[in-house]
Amino acid sequence: AENVPSTESDAFQSSYPENATLHVPAGSVDSYEATAPWSRFGTVTPLQDLTLTDGEKFENNTEQTFRTLTYTRTLPNLYWNALYVPFEIPVTEAFLAEFEVAYIYDTRQYDWDDDGEVDEVVIESFKKRSGVLNANYPYLIRAREKGEKSIVVTDAMLYTTVENSYDCSSMFETYSFTGTYSRMPAILLPQDEGYYALSGGVWQPIADGASLGAFRFYLKIDRRNQNAPVALARSIRMRILDENGEEDGTTGVDNPQLAIDNSQLIIYDLQGRRIIDTDNLKGLYIVNGRKKVF
Repeated sequence: AENVPSTESDAFQSSYPENATLHVPAGSVDSYEATAPWSRFGTVTPLQDLTLTDGEKFENNTEQTFRTLTYTRTLPNLYWNALYVPFEIPVTEAFLAEFEVAYIYDTRQYDWDDDGEVDEVVIESFKKRSGVLNANYPYLIRAREKGEKSIVVTDAMLYTTVENSYDCSSMFETYSFTGTYSRMPAILLPQDEGYYALSGGVWQPIADGASLGAFRFYLKIDRRNQNAPVALARSIRMRILDENGEEDGTTGVDNPQLAIDNSQLIIYDLQGRRIIDTDNLKGLYIVNGRKKVF
């Protein structure tokens, strides 16, 4: 058993530990129960391990501490993905050796053909290289190598699962990023009502019949007033910036592994209409969230 920390005085003299639970290292329960003031706690229980199953519904209503908390997720590509978890993740050198992470900062709109209409929307994010990733907060994560990955946190605090929304607004629109711990079907995220999910490195309207798994977050675009135009049904590009404000070139959208065949690309015209017949394209289009001239 591990040594029980000693104290010269009763640190809990003005409190009521008999109504509380004390979590201690595994194998030390008997020692704590026999040593004051720890013996005053109503319940002494060993720290447990916890494994979270990605994509499945998860709910937690009380704060709990675990010896190790493991979150395993398959990242089948090198795109940026949505991450929303109920525990803090220290951004250490070991963590950054496997992942890159970023937080959403702002939105930008561009009028490429000078017609007074928004042709492209870009969501800007900054890379995070230190500190912690907060619980119940939307982040972007990208694996340095694709495959099944595990995030393991020791002495982890599991917080209550709260599906927060964070707003980022322009003059005409409100962009709300909302986390979820449930598997949400497309019927709750209708394609024609401004809901987007992160897929293939860009924000795309929720596809018919698709669902959004737990530990993700989604985007909802709303008008700020009835007269404000909102451009829907188009992909939204991400711009990932480093600490110097320079754009990161490894977002995944320009990954050379992408098929060049136009039929496998996501193409919109400047009016936000999805292009199906891509054989005879001429002019300026939005391809996988970026402008391209054919």
